[in-house]
Amino acid sequence: MPKVDEKVYLLLDAGGTLVFPDFPFFAHLVNEITGRIPSVAELHRAFLHATHSLDVLLGRALAGEPVPYDADYFIYREMLRRITVPPEAIEQILREVEEINLTRNIWTFTGNWVVPALKELAAAGYRMSVVSNSDGRVEAVLKNAGLRDFFDLVIDSAVEGFAKPDPRLFRRALSRLGLAPTQALYVGDFYHIDVLGANRAQVAALQLDGEGLAEAEGWPGRRVPNLSALPGLLAESGLDLDDPSWHPFPPDPPEAIL
Repeated sequence: MPKVDEKVYLLLDAGGTLVFPDFPFFAHLVNEITGRIPSVAELHRAFLHATHSLDVLLGRALAGEPVPYDADYFIYREMLRRITVPPEAIEQILREVEEINLTRNIWTFTGNWVVPALKELAAAGYRMSVVSNSDGRVEAVLKNAGLRDFFDLVIDSAVEGFAKPDPRLFRRALSRLGLAPTQALYVGDFYHIDVLGANRAQVAALQLDGEGLAEAEGWPGRRVPNLSALPGLLAESGLDLDDPSWHPFPPDPPEAIL
């Protein structure tokens, strides 16, 4: 497997990595319904805890437990619960979110660390593409956020017909880019979606763990708080993506690839 100084190709998740729910819009809805205005920082922290709660559920599902959920609305509901929005107000907010989402994807917020990190990676010579579970609109979301030009390709699960952790989504990206799995590193925020799916496709993976919650679970693997730490990590001397810490999940057996 190539060392990072050979410029491994970077495959990035979108939601929770590059873009986030429209926190100012959620703050407006909370204020409209409850009279309280949560800060963007408060909502972002609640979002990180909400996504981790979903990640835990996904792990239980992998172990065979029946845990029905709607990923986006689980996250929104848990995020609002964590900032102490009353249950009846949460449901009213989610009805408004559902209506708005018919006309625009609401994952439109980007942290102030995202563009500087992408610029630093591009300046260092790293090429990048996006592999995202989305609704067919992620390319437009990235374009509207001013991020699309950083990426060679944008792979959207709704367009391709399968979603992470299905390794076919990663293999589709690798095929279009002319890459072997050993030439790429995937970066995303979900252990049981992003890391699992990438590893199943034989791709090294790095998890974003902004609150250290995955680390506290004792889940194996490599992680950093957010995208701003990626350039520094890649600059480390002797960093070898063949190390098992980048592959906490086994690859799919050869017969599963056929």
